[in-house]
Amino acid sequence: MKTAEIEEIRVPRGALIGAGLLILATFALAITARVTGADRAAPRLPAVTEAIATRDLVFVAGEAGALTVRDGQTGAVLAEYTSTEGGFVHGALRGLTRLRERRDIPADAPYRLAEWPGGRLTLQDRRTGMIVEVNAFGASSVTGYRTLLPSPSPAEVATP
Repeated sequence: MKTAEIEEIRVPRGALIGAGLLILATFALAITARVTGADRAAPRLPAVTEAIATRDLVFVAGEAGALTVRDGQTGAVLAEYTSTEGGFVHGALRGLTRLRERRDIPADAPYRLAEWPGGRLTLQDRRTGMIVEVNAFGASSVTGYRTLLPSPSPAEVATP
């Protein structure tokens, strides 16, 4: 029976020393930043706690892939899409609806559409905790959802 030959792996000594120095430098910089307070010197963005506009939406699936969007509080129809319209609205709901079905959550439970400072839009399923960042899917997606938000009242619109 032959014994297996074991190959010896050699790492250049300079590479090991370089890696060790890099690790030490990283720790030294982190400790220095913490001790001197340099990690707190950078300007911080204010915490965003309040949405600019919100609306609860109920999505009602119809025949042949049609979709009706209703106001979650008043029941008013906000939009109606055929199977070939509102592609992103349909697409974003597919994943959220599937999750609701798995958890036995009623389809008519409202979702929360919110616009945040800076123009960011989110669609949140408050029953499952899932949030869809609408902006991540492009300008046409944002436009499609922004039309579902309440229009500002004349008093809210700034006049020049």
